[in-house]
Amino acid sequence: MLRINGKKGAKILSIWLFFILVIVGGAVVFSTSVLYSAEVDLRNAEAEMLNDKIIDCVVENGFLVESLFEESFDIFQKCKISENVFGENGFYFKINMDGKEEKEISKGISFETECELTEDNEIEGRYFPECVKRFKSIVYVENGETKKGVLEVLTASSQVGGKK
Repeated sequence: MLRINGKKGAKILSIWLFFILVIVGGAVVFSTSVLYSAEVDLRNAEAEMLNDKIIDCVVENGFLVESLFEESFDIFQKCKISENVFGENGFYFKINMDGKEEKEISKGISFETECELTEDNEIEGRYFPECVKRFKSIVYVENGETKKGVLEVLTASSQVGGKK
């Protein structure tokens, strides 16, 4: 035991120990609060990943999957996408070929208007969904004839991370 002027020094050491514990505890509380107070915005990354996944699924070696626009085609099963995430969860996709409205697939709450507004930089909407629109040149077979076309895939995500 440490002796100072004939007295035990344990009281002095306990004050320093308490001081160090307060500093370490304060640092832990501060860093945790900074970490959890930051908002995480992954909308653009989610929309890009969904777009890539859909394009990779429906276009094989430059050829469009023949049954894509048929009634019986289940894009969720083919692309291994959970249908439950669309709708209330803030995901949307639309597949359109050559601008023809009769050949279109869409799912989820439509964010097309918001996507058009933010795409033209008319409005900077902080709470608008992030949208990704990509065009892919494809080859497809229609009535036994091989044709070239353009596949348009629009995806959007309105999920904003943060405190819940």
